[in-house]
Amino acid sequence: MDHSVLFGLVGMFGLGFAHAFGPDHLAAITTLVRPQMPVGRMAAISLRFALGHSLILFVCSVGALAFSFLPSEGFIRIAETLGGLALMFLGGAVLHDTFRDPQAPHRHAAGLWGSLFAASGTRSLILALSAATVAHSTPVALLFSAAFGAGIVCGMLLFGLALGASQHAFLRTPRAQRAAALATAAVSLLLGGYWAFAEWL
Repeated sequence: MDHSVLFGLVGMFGLGFAHAFGPDHLAAITTLVRPQMPVGRMAAISLRFALGHSLILFVCSVGALAFSFLPSEGFIRIAETLGGLALMFLGGAVLHDTFRDPQAPHRHAAGLWGSLFAASGTRSLILALSAATVAHSTPVALLFSAAFGAGIVCGMLLFGLALGASQHAFLRTPRAQRAAALATAAVSLLLGGYWAFAEWL
């Protein structure tokens, strides 16, 4: 394999890994888990979120490279607004469940939520892949996209495992769990509100 392609794959994996730790992604995943869940279940939720997120990015990459399509600034702005509103909804759901019944089963469809949060990140990825196409070829660009997605999956899975371990270590009492849920809700509402409306101000 060409060294430049190998370096590109490693670089795209690293970018995907870093992308996984975006504050909106971490906040969204945190709203989908509960302290009383087994660590393995938290990791599974993070994994489904990551797979949904990565799949949408890869599909958008394929479509963009096949049809020379690049999302407009207006599309990205709307996508970011929807992502912010989605994060506010998740934060509100945590707040509602905390006051209603802290032990109630948490509603989630992690893969679908991960897909929703992917739209705003498509433009920068497609621009990078377009440059890769010019330097190499479309198949190589798609390989780069897959490496980016693999980085996302690894990063979010690692976060899910760390989140589960830390919650089980530090949130052992109902009072601590309630405080953590309220903090999660507050951060999600504030971050989602900023993300949704900052671009329009």
